Amino acid sequence: MVTQFQGAFNDNALKFLVIYLIVARDFPSGIRDQLVLLVGALFALPYILFSLAGGYLADRYSKRSVTIGTKIFEIGVMIFALASLAAGNVVMECAAVFLISTQGALFGPSKYGLLQSDERGRVQGFSQKPKLGDYVNGGFMVMSPGVFDYVDDGMIEDALIRMAADHQLSVYRHGGFWKAMDTYQEMEELNRLWESERPWAMWEKHTS
Repeated sequence: MVTQFQGAFNDNALKFLVIYLIVARDFPSGIRDQLVLLVGALFALPYILFSLAGGYLADRYSKRSVTIGTKIFEIGVMIFALASLAAGNVVMECAAVFLISTQGALFGPSKYGLLQSDERGRVQGFSQKPKLGDYVNGGFMVMSPGVFDYVDDGMIEDALIRMAADHQLSVYRHGGFWKAMDTYQEMEELNRLWESERPWAMWEKHTS
């Protein structure tokens, strides 16, 4: 039961619940808006600070050990989150958002690969590092002031969905080299590429 509850009441649910409680409380509008922005920042910050650490753990230790350890940590954080919600303490609630996001940053690189199975459930093959068939959503955004007509309570994800539905969103399709650097292993791979192929050093190709 605890595992099912912990799986359903995930990091995004906690973040939105804390934001909802902040909006519902009788804070002055200026303080309320600052707290909503703070929750968003606390949710994003661990992915900046701890993603490399999560990749290092995934590369150096078994995925089973990392997964079990981070899930135990997550259960502890959720107990703390329940206590903070019961107490109605906004500082504790913000701390819980930061901690649950930290768990997500550490656990993210340890997720499993994919497997293919037939209609009878028999495994047909494995894919430990599957290649994506679509474009990755990454890079920079250039927007006109009209974007503020779509932004509601600072949630840019919902705004992008509405903009796409209204055909107000376009992309530049980069067909050249691209690789993420979210884990320690990916950093080592990019360092090795820099010593050999250097596929992103386009300035060297233009001057040779």
